[in-house]
Amino acid sequence: MSHASSISELPAADPAELGFDAAALNRVPARLQQFVDRGQIAGGLVLVARHGRVALRAAVGWRDLETREPLATDALFRIYSMTKPVTCAGALLLAERGELDLDAPIERWLPELAERQVWRETGWVAARRSITPRDLLRHTAGLTYGPYGNTPVDQMYTRARLLAPDQTLADLLVKLQSLPLISQPGEQFQYGVATDVLGRLIEVIARRPLGQFLHEELFAPLGMSDTGFWVTEEKLPRLVTKYSFAEGVGLRPLERAEQSTLSQPPRLVLGGAGLVSTLDDYARFCQMLLSGGRWGERRVLRGETVAHMTTNQLVGSAYPVKVTTTPWAGVGYGLGVSVVCERLSADSGVPVGEYGWSGSASTHFWSSPRDDLFVIVLAQVIPFSLQLEWALKPLVYQALRDRGPMTGPSLG
Repeated sequence: MSHASSISELPAADPAELGFDAAALNRVPARLQQFVDRGQIAGGLVLVARHGRVALRAAVGWRDLETREPLATDALFRIYSMTKPVTCAGALLLAERGELDLDAPIERWLPELAERQVWRETGWVAARRSITPRDLLRHTAGLTYGPYGNTPVDQMYTRARLLAPDQTLADLLVKLQSLPLISQPGEQFQYGVATDVLGRLIEVIARRPLGQFLHEELFAPLGMSDTGFWVTEEKLPRLVTKYSFAEGVGLRPLERAEQSTLSQPPRLVLGGAGLVSTLDDYARFCQMLLSGGRWGERRVLRGETVAHMTTNQLVGSAYPVKVTTTPWAGVGYGLGVSVVCERLSADSGVPVGEYGWSGSASTHFWSSPRDDLFVIVLAQVIPFSLQLEWALKPLVYQALRDRGPMTGPSLG
């Protein structure tokens, strides 16, 4: 259990009190600054917390390159797929209350997903079993994304405009009704619209729009006052400009605050990718998970629910995680987060049991229950890359001065 279980805020503390070498920890923002200096990101934020207190909170670079406005720690970021763990936590709340059976056929609530067909080159075949809510949580439902792949099923999803913003979640389910699965339920880890479907499942069970449900059940209890699916007018100036980066071209603005579609409530509320949040708001969510479901004196999720969520759920042919065509050796997936199942290399410092996830505009978080530690790194640049996580993660672990010996066989 985290030492933060009895406090309601994340106060700053001397890094040495939290087991860090302060000079070594200062290499983290310095390394982040190098990405700004090289023109790979406009700006970035990093927060390192341990034992419920903040050892490092730093901002480097700019909110917008054109205006040269410095990036502030309360800036608003599109967190894209870091929305997924939040939506999954919402679904697990319903499971705790007995309103959602994780292993029941999904058609109990979403009849559009009954009697699924699975694509095969020789012709579609019937699914061997129903999709379950657990499949949605762990991406084993056989649902893909479309634009991020090039299989015949991806092409069908793309042509169907599955994620078109001019529709509702209910419309998305109707479109899915006529599309095949890319694999049998439970057979493979397939990254896709599963968490968006989960968002619709929450709406049906909770009889509330997804945004309202998450606000009432998670954001309000956690004090996440800057997190939501759109940005109010008074907060819009804090929204970070989103950029694209290409070698030889550099950074190009894609969406500035004043022209952002996020200034209005969306018609399509995506539980897999739609949230805007801040460094400190998302830190509250991370600390709640690390504290076994508690935030201060308040219990948000049961300890066993969080343990279930952050333990690998992929078995057999579904393991390990694979995003696009690349397997992540030694990495499984829980109910909304990736989970390190085997030591990745002898020198990375990454412990077995570390969990986390990222967002497509280069936002990242990871938590180490072993070290009672979590880290959040936020930038706003596409295409997605793990370069910031790979660069900063070893520095954080190297700065720890009170880690015991690492155990378990290494993959590297």
